[in-house]
Amino acid sequence: MKVSQQNCRSWVSVVFLVAVFMSSADVIGAEYLDGDVRISGFVRSQVAVSTTSDRNTANAALGKADDHDLNLAKVWGVLDIDYRPRLARDAFLDDFHIFTRLRFGYDATQDLGGGLDGYDAFPATNGLDDRWTMLNASNDRSSAEIWELFADFKKQDLWVRIGRQNIVWGESDGVRLLDIVNPLDNSWHPFEGGGELFEHRRIPTWMVRATYNLPIKGLSLDGFINPGDFVPTIQADIGAPWNVNPLPRGDALALVPPGTFLIDDDTNDKRGDTQWGIRLLGEVGNFNYTLNYLSLIDQDGVISTQGVVPIFAPSPPAPPFTLVAVLPVLVNQHERLDILGASFNFNSESLAAVLRGEMTYTFDKPFAASPPPSNPPWLSFGEVERDEWKIMLGIDRPTFVFSKSRSMNISAQVIYTRRETVDINTDINGSAARKDETQFSLLLSQPVNNDQLYFEFFGLYDLDDGYWWQPQIRWQPGNNWRVWAYYNMFGGAEDRSIAVFDYADEINVAISYQF
Repeated sequence: MKVSQQNCRSWVSVVFLVAVFMSSADVIGAEYLDGDVRISGFVRSQVAVSTTSDRNTANAALGKADDHDLNLAKVWGVLDIDYRPRLARDAFLDDFHIFTRLRFGYDATQDLGGGLDGYDAFPATNGLDDRWTMLNASNDRSSAEIWELFADFKKQDLWVRIGRQNIVWGESDGVRLLDIVNPLDNSWHPFEGGGELFEHRRIPTWMVRATYNLPIKGLSLDGFINPGDFVPTIQADIGAPWNVNPLPRGDALALVPPGTFLIDDDTNDKRGDTQWGIRLLGEVGNFNYTLNYLSLIDQDGVISTQGVVPIFAPSPPAPPFTLVAVLPVLVNQHERLDILGASFNFNSESLAAVLRGEMTYTFDKPFAASPPPSNPPWLSFGEVERDEWKIMLGIDRPTFVFSKSRSMNISAQVIYTRRETVDINTDINGSAARKDETQFSLLLSQPVNNDQLYFEFFGLYDLDDGYWWQPQIRWQPGNNWRVWAYYNMFGGAEDRSIAVFDYADEINVAISYQF
């Protein structure tokens, strides 16, 4: 891997300036505006080195460099500011505070790595109408944003949060069932370690959330409404190490050379559509449960064939109306989803374990129909609707394994997905659609050396033949520094599951200064 002196100097300068800025903000309890301002955060340097010779087939299909040696090289950080005023004894509110999280980043993967073409490392706001809702300023290499910004109000049994925020529902680890209120940013590194798999990828949106304690003991209502800040799942840009989409992206329905596709996307048509959800929370002894209903717009969308466009050779020299190709018109559509859900956790004293469960039932979830020859033409366009049911059962149990003073935390889950059977193939690639799925996950965490050193393992296995293993070491020398290294290994034959990342095996090293 060759790195120019200019790129090295730029990299060192960025690291130095960011570290100086963040260290200067090392204030934990400053008094201001007749209240308390609490400032915290971190600055982190992170490098992920590719350990496989497998090539990125999605980038190859798009004519982009496909044999990169770095999956990530990035300096980034967050700055949290929490202001809590002192309220008078006779104040209208019982509690009130304002919170904001500022986030910045500089991606040097293209500067330091080889085997990459240029790409946008921060594509989260590309193509969005009314992009001001993202509170973001970015270019292809750097980004600064007001990631979260909300105010909390509490009056007796009512609590309200207004602003740009994340909402996390459910009991699952490493997978999302009910935790689907906020979209994900998969563009930079979708397989973080250190228990941060989704923490920094959930994209906050503008919402109002409220929780009310009901008069019946142990019951409360929790709900939210998003008045129109729809943001889709953000995928990696063409040419990026984590790009898994082989379809070109460009102007809607523009005439393109034979062999490529025509694409339209209705994301901006959904900007302004309301999303909402509500849940009932209950508690009976050691048993806690929720009953949920969600009305959301599908963040991932469905790419389906809406028609075809004939491509003719220029005339002359070819005879008039000489057909060269028939290209599908592909459209990415985001439909509204109605979702029922439930979750529970039970602290079993006899088992010395916590039992967890979670389920979702999605009515008429759209899937793409398949082109010929899998199906006749009249069954090859548009979408078909299938009910989808997901269920997770898990157990958490601390167990003394290697030490009599420090227990190992063991968390295991099984996740089962069942989809309504239909008469036609519903995979746009023309291959057999996945019907039912079963996945297992296991998380092990063993602290040693007075909880300063952690040996951990996370594994996800798909019975259709796909896996992701992540062994990890975390070192916490004191209150400020965090160092960890982990390995991501992907594989299996089922390329519509986690195995699609089998080209992305890597060793990831991160150093973080917390304040």
